[in-house]
Order: sequence, then C-alpha cells, then structure tokens
Amino acid sequence: MLNSRRVARHLIPALFLVIAVVVVLPRAYGQADFTLAASAPYPSAVDPGGSSISTITVNTINHVSAGSVALSCMVAPVQTNGVTCSLLSSVTPPASPTLTITTTGLTPPTLYTITVAGTDASTTMPLTATVNFSVLVATPAYTVSDTTPSPSSVHAGSAATATVTATPVSGYSGTVTFSCSAISPTVTPAPVCSFSPATTTVTNAAASSTLTISTTGPSATRLHRSAIFYALWLPLPALALIGAGLSTTIRLWKRLLGWLLLGLIVSGIMVTIGCGSSTSTSSSVTSTPKNTYTFTISAIDQNKVAPSNGTQSISLTVN
Repeated sequence: MLNSRRVARHLIPALFLVIAVVVVLPRAYGQADFTLAASAPYPSAVDPGGSSISTITVNTINHVSAGSVALSCMVAPVQTNGVTCSLLSSVTPPASPTLTITTTGLTPPTLYTITVAGTDASTTMPLTATVNFSVLVATPAYTVSDTTPSPSSVHAGSAATATVTATPVSGYSGTVTFSCSAISPTVTPAPVCSFSPATTTVTNAAASSTLTISTTGPSATRLHRSAIFYALWLPLPALALIGAGLSTTIRLWKRLLGWLLLGLIVSGIMVTIGCGSSTSTSSSVTSTPKNTYTFTISAIDQNKVAPSNGTQSISLTVN
C-alpha cells in the first residue's frame, strides 16, 4: 500500500510534465497543433492546357484539437499565362482537401513549384508543403474527326454526306488533305469517296470538308431492235404513192398487185444482203452490292505529317 502511494506521488508530476511538453510548451513558443503534407501531383507533367491535382493532408497532433486551419498556395516561378493553383481556404483537421493545378495553352513550359501553407490560431510561422509540377514542351499537331454519314443507309445509286474536321493542337497551322485510304469489304462496283474541298487550311481554328459517298445503281435495260424491222418499212412509202396514183381506175388493180409483189421481193433481197441477224439484244449495269461498308479516313499535311490521333473510320449501309 505504501509503495503504491509512493508511485502515485511520483507519477502525477511526471504526467503534468508530459502535458507541458506536448501541449503547453509548443503553444507558448508558437508551434503548430497540426501537420501538413502534400501528395505528388497526378499527372506530374502535362502539355500546355492540361491540369493536375494533389491531395493535401491536414492532421492533428496527438489527437489534440487544432481548430480551423487556414490554407493558401503559391506558384513559383511567376510567369505570364503561367500555372495557377486553388484549394479550400480553411479546413478543420483531420481533412484532405484537393489542390488543383491549372495551365492554359499559352503556359510556358518549365518546372513549377507549388507551395501550400497552413496556419492556425497557435502558430506564428505557417507550416508548408511543396509540390513539383512540370509543363512540357508541346509539339504543334492536328487531329481529325468525322461525323456519322447522313443518311446512314442508302439504296444503291444514292449518296450520303459526312463532315470531316481537322483541329489544330498547340498552335498548329498548315494545309491538310483528306482521302479515303481504304474501303471494306472490297466489291465491284465499289462506293466512291470525294471531298469538297479536298484540301483545307488550318490556322487558329478547326477547318472542315464535306465527304460525299456515292454508290452505283442499276441502269435501265436497253433493247437493240433488229435491222429487219426497219428494212421492212423501206418500200411502204413508195407503195403508198403508187397506190394513190393507181386508185383512180379499177382497171389498174392488177398492176398494183404486181408492184406490191415486186416491192416485197426487193425488200427481201435488201434484208438478206445488208441486214444480217435479226436477233434483239439487251444490256444492263451492275449496282453496288447490299452491305455495310467501312471507310478509313486519312489525312496528310504539307509536311507529310499525319494527324496525331491517327486515321478515323465511318460506316455506311447500302440496302
């Protein structure tokens, strides 16, 4: 019992000493009651115009309430059109606010350091955490996109249109020429692609071209009449004239019959000599087969550079 009292007599002053070291003394010397840390940004590097985020972790020390913690961020170096940062202005620990890092298309490429500072009522000097973030050197480029053909399905012999657009990236400018580099499946007669205009000029804004897809329809059957058909009509006008001249007298009917017989004999000779076969003929043109066709859209600029997003494809159904 006596030993227990002696232990308690020594333990109580020790506890007060620990409290003084952990709580009282830090406050007396302006030390923070919280911790501040920042995660690596994701992504850690972007092209101009990109953005990134980092998680800021604010915790208490030894579970002692720190009250509200004021937060701020600063970017170095300071540049015209440079990186900007933003996060909540204050939190109560424990908390994990998000730091947002933003760039524009004109942000100069370099390594930036974002410093996050936190203060509470007990601090005379803020706690800080740093984040390193890179803006990369962007290579000018362009991308190609297309719309769904209108209409999306056609009958053989009809056409459909779509819009193909070249969009500049990182200040690209130049002339871009479009083409259909492949059509699948392969058929005869195949659908035909045409662009208007085939070449567009891309500067500070996107430039578009109209793609027309044409198909082949069946043609009307064409009949070729036999030459006999025309040869048989050759003597009729002459016979009509002869008949008109001889119709005034009944006595000349015998002569008319003779002339008619002679005309038939002459017609037969003409057909035999000059007209040949009497068979009728016809012809027709095959149409684009019914199917769903895939068109690969390609582009190339004046420097023989393809779009950064590669080729595109669209589909059209012939029914």
